[in-house]
Parts: sequence; C-alpha cells; structure tokens
Amino acid sequence: MNSDQPNLFDNQEPSDDDLMPYAGTAGFVDQPASKERAKRETANGKAIKRARQILRTLAQHPEGLTYQQVGDLLNLHHGQSSGALSILHQNGVVFMLHKKINRCHVYVHSNQRYKYEDAERIDEPASTVARRRREELEQLLELVMEQVRTARITDPRIIECALQLHNDH
Repeated sequence: MNSDQPNLFDNQEPSDDDLMPYAGTAGFVDQPASKERAKRETANGKAIKRARQILRTLAQHPEGLTYQQVGDLLNLHHGQSSGALSILHQNGVVFMLHKKINRCHVYVHSNQRYKYEDAERIDEPASTVARRRREELEQLLELVMEQVRTARITDPRIIECALQLHNDH
C-alpha cells in the first residue's frame, strides 16, 4: 500500500473545468460530426453530466473499471466512455493502472489513489506525437497573435491566416 492519504476529491466534487479541458468542450476528433457533438453536449450540459456519472460509477467500484466496463454499465459507446475517462485522467480526477482487463487499462477514482503503489499507477496520460505537435502549433499561434496585436507583423495574408486559426480555436 502507498502511504499517500486520500486526495481532495474524497469529499469534494471536481469543478466543471476538471471535467472538460478541451477548449471548454468534451473533446472531439477532427471530424465535423464529432466537433458538433462535443459542442452540443457541452452547451446542453450532457458532457458534464456524463463525466460526473462516470465518477460516481468509479466511486462505487474501488477496484476500477475499463472504458468497456464503464460503457456497459452506463450504456455509452466507445467514444463517450473512453473520451470522458481520458479527460478525467488528464486532469487527475482518475488514474489508470498498468493492470489490464481484456487488453484494456483499468481506471480508478482518485480517492482510491492511496491504495496503489507508484509502480502500479499511470498518473500521466500518454502524449501522442499528434498531441505534442498540436500543442507546439498552439504555442506558435499564440506567439504570432502577440506579434499581430503589437503590429510587429503587418503582412495581411499572415494576419488573416492567424486570425482565422485563432477564431477556429
């Protein structure tokens, strides 16, 4: 057993920001239907409700659950359960175990963290090449936008492109 004590989520609900880190939405893949769904479910509160439902379910299963088990229990499709778990993992509301069931990692509510050794847990989600590239491009866009705001970049083509990218963000 780990000597860490239970964390702040033991007696406190996470904020909405802890449940939806992707530009204020539940996250989406680069497809119009996925983006529309994420925005719609964010606007109508369904994404937050789902994340809280998943957290309650994990709290009732201290041994943890895979995305498949969560989906089966809550009648969610793969994208809904795995996407929500990924967001919760990214924000430290849940953690993942190295242990797998049917080739799927087990996710555990953070209030159970003290029960697991460091070597059993995966505290940080994997960072894909695409994610790192997107983060680097976002940093570049912010630098360009700063140069546009301070009038250091004056080429209208660059300004138009930067503003379009910034607005799509």
